[in-house]
Amino acid sequence: MKVRKYLPVMLFVVIPLIFLSFVFADVIDNREEVNTDFDDIAVYYGDHDFGNKVYMCQRFIRKPDTYSESIKDSTNSYFLFLPYDTDTVGDYRLILPGNMRLMIDGTVYTDDAVLPIGLATVPIKLIGHSGKTLSEGNLTVYYGNSLPSIFLVTSRDDGKLIFTEKYAELDAVLITTDTEGNQDMATPCKTGGRGGSSWEICPKRPLKINLPENMKLLGMTEARKYALIANYMDQTNMKNAIAFTAAGRFGMRFSPECRHVNLYVNGEYEGLYLLATRVNTRGGCLGFDDDLDVANDIANNNTIGIPDSEIMYEGTRDEIKYSLLKNNPPDITGSYLLEFECEGKPQDENYEISWFTTPNQIITIDSPHYASKEETGYIAKYVREAEEAVYSDDGVNMSTGLSYRDYLDIDSWSRMCLLNNFLALQDYSGGSLFMYKNAGDDKLYCGPVWDYDKSLTDDFYSGKKFDYTDRTTLTGWYNELYRFDDVFENIRDEYVRELSPVIDDMLEDYVPSTIESISAAMEMDNARWSHEDGCEAARAKEAYEWLTNRKKLFDSVWIDGEPNEYADNVNHR
Repeated sequence: MKVRKYLPVMLFVVIPLIFLSFVFADVIDNREEVNTDFDDIAVYYGDHDFGNKVYMCQRFIRKPDTYSESIKDSTNSYFLFLPYDTDTVGDYRLILPGNMRLMIDGTVYTDDAVLPIGLATVPIKLIGHSGKTLSEGNLTVYYGNSLPSIFLVTSRDDGKLIFTEKYAELDAVLITTDTEGNQDMATPCKTGGRGGSSWEICPKRPLKINLPENMKLLGMTEARKYALIANYMDQTNMKNAIAFTAAGRFGMRFSPECRHVNLYVNGEYEGLYLLATRVNTRGGCLGFDDDLDVANDIANNNTIGIPDSEIMYEGTRDEIKYSLLKNNPPDITGSYLLEFECEGKPQDENYEISWFTTPNQIITIDSPHYASKEETGYIAKYVREAEEAVYSDDGVNMSTGLSYRDYLDIDSWSRMCLLNNFLALQDYSGGSLFMYKNAGDDKLYCGPVWDYDKSLTDDFYSGKKFDYTDRTTLTGWYNELYRFDDVFENIRDEYVRELSPVIDDMLEDYVPSTIESISAAMEMDNARWSHEDGCEAARAKEAYEWLTNRKKLFDSVWIDGEPNEYADNVNHR
């Protein structure tokens, strides 16, 4: 009886609610349809879509008259930049939002359908659940191959910061896959921006990777700190790889290891990158037996944090900036990692780390990260003494009576001078030029190598092309050392005995095989970043030809002893 009594009321309430639920559901669906576009569509390969999901995306177009800013193409041209071909990883399957469908070249596909293979550039339509066409455009599919890939997965909010906030420390999951598409590693990590001018003036930006502990990535030696080098200023994509590999084979200590990779961030293709161990003593490519960072922590009971700092003799060539530490370790003679920096940059950008000036240079202390007053004073005094010897006419410091050979490890400095001369490195304005001093050792060692964007074939900044006969513009300590006969003879002997055979081997195996392995990825990178200077693959081959001719030139002067109009450029004297 009660049911009958309230039935009219229930029908009066329930039926409108049911009707409204359909209306609201339709409104929500329509809202989702309005906010959905092709860049919400993804594909994946294998048994799951975590870490190997790839979204449709548009190419980047550089804003007129700028290097650092780019905008996405607005022509409704979309791309799928896939890391491997289907012969390698099997089918790619579609991930479609809601109940939407995708028409590709006249055929309609639903969620989890297999992406057709062999697509060039074809028309596409995004179709809503009601059958309405939501968007139209064109799709071009690229397949990378022969390279490992890196997938970085962050939160949605952090994904917006990764290429905009240089100093951000963002939580992420790092997934690496080998050349066959198999997952090599998955680990939590910290990521964010890095670099100097490559961050400031380039739209395709470099990243850092900090792992929780030392790990082997893609077959490289264990490390904790890696760089993802964008190579936007090197459209050969080969300069740093050639320099790092040559330095390692040449026996230059602590040379970074590297691998070319396709990089995806939250499923969006970011381009062809070079993964490399960073120049860093705290998990990078350097490993000191006596680590002053560790010694400082112990001396201060692990309470350093971010210390206050002071500057003495500001505005003079005796300027030093140091951290205020309560205690020093018993031995402050090392180890130190030092970097020649651009004049005025540490002051202008208020570097956190310590630095000091000399009559001719400004030098940062990269390790220890927080150098005390006594540590900064010790190494500044030592470097200034060495510089006075290097810049003197006879190579002797008049105050100490010691020569440049007493201060410098001539073999490591000769090798760096030689490699930079051979590769025509033009960037001696400061930054990425390193030296180090070990504890209990009176010598300053040169290295490791880093940053060869302005070398070999051209200079991205100025647009200047370098001929293989060109003279390298050496400056600073490097130029001064070439003046001394014993250093010059050592450089020439190192070339004949070591570097010439190394370059021979690299021209035989490493360089051509690397160019072949990155060729498909270079095409994808070129399409993603709209490079205007021609085919990247052709530019990579140009680097190979330049290196071949450069070696012939050096061989003719230093091995064959033939008369050559460019001998002065080789001898740099």
